[in-house]
Amino acid sequence: MVGIDAVTRSLHVHWADAFSGCATVHPGEQLDVGAQTAWVELWVDAWDEQPRRNDGPERMSVAVTVHCFSRHATETAELRTIADAARVALARQLIAVRDYEQSGSPLVGYVRLRETELRDLTRVHDEGLRGSLRHVVVLCRGVAEGV
Repeated sequence: MVGIDAVTRSLHVHWADAFSGCATVHPGEQLDVGAQTAWVELWVDAWDEQPRRNDGPERMSVAVTVHCFSRHATETAELRTIADAARVALARQLIAVRDYEQSGSPLVGYVRLRETELRDLTRVHDEGLRGSLRHVVVLCRGVAEGV
């Protein structure tokens, strides 16, 4: 079976190679964003095993969620550029899943990602209280399958 840890780490390795739009924050990390004009948060979640035949490969549904943030309240070009870069890095990708805990990092499966979805979650608020912040979410669902 393809383990959750192997899938998550393989997706993070792929992300590091494919995305360079701005700083990336992973779950559990803290980043001082005071000096950043833009950043993304990368989440790998939605683990559901899919029905299968007894002799078929084990499969699980995964979702990769990228929260994109920009401090430019009126200028959307930077946020669009970051979201587009995230979509390119994820959409329709076939990503090798490796077990990085074993020597040689053997191939244990693949993640096949589908098309991305984009949602603007920017909220209008009092800039004097919270500052200006734009928020867009890029969601990409896929299937992890063992070899």
